[in-house]
Amino acid sequence: MKHIVFFSSGAASYVAAKIVCEKYGKKDTLLLFADTTIEDKDNYRFLIESSAFLDCQLVWLKDGRNPWDIYDEQKFVNHRVSNCSLELKVKPCKYFIMNNFKPNDCHLYMGITFDEYERSNAINKNWNPYKVSYPLCWENFISKQEVFDIIKNDKIEVPRLYSHDFPHANCGGFCCKTGKKQLRRLLNIFPERYYYHENREQEFLRLVNKDSGVIIREYRNNSVSMVSLKEFRERLESENNLSDSREFEGEGGCGCFIDSV
Repeated sequence: MKHIVFFSSGAASYVAAKIVCEKYGKKDTLLLFADTTIEDKDNYRFLIESSAFLDCQLVWLKDGRNPWDIYDEQKFVNHRVSNCSLELKVKPCKYFIMNNFKPNDCHLYMGITFDEYERSNAINKNWNPYKVSYPLCWENFISKQEVFDIIKNDKIEVPRLYSHDFPHANCGGFCCKTGKKQLRRLLNIFPERYYYHENREQEFLRLVNKDSGVIIREYRNNSVSMVSLKEFRERLESENNLSDSREFEGEGGCGCFIDSV
């Protein structure tokens, strides 16, 4: 039996992998990483160091595309449907697993904490007949702070995005599902990264002949309007509000792996 851990290069997936490795042994544990190519450079450092510490096999899936390449190819982006996650994470992982393991030959694991356990229903359905388990929710639930403490006790530096208060360390702090609070933080801490996404959104809008943005949603007077990353940045700069996020709604966690092929 091979125990396959979806290894995102984030903190929770590392601790999930450690639990699985300790329970079933490193020879029977496989770490599966699907690269979106826009992860923060420190995530790649963490990925390499942590997998070496666990001494488990690491399979690194990458086809060279990033989320904006997917949006351009499909001429579609929507905060309700993670077509980027579907193409860059779910499909490559499914292809690898289904071509190498039958459902009875492996068990899948994901580093979901108890406060996001609602994602498990969609994940279980999408991976059926393969069985998926969630080690951070076994018996005594492991909190996010405990996750960080475990990593520090292993003498591994936690991915730096967490120290900048990003809710998760995926995709370099960007996500098509995120809110204004996280995007303001991205602009403030990694402006060159924000400009990249801003420029890619402008290219996408020209491609699909749209005027409004496709990432940021504003809710006012019981209606929703879309704002471009460029417009949002210009508004913040004119208000000198780059370092103040009090007016913005919550930012949410990662929503990857819940879409079905």
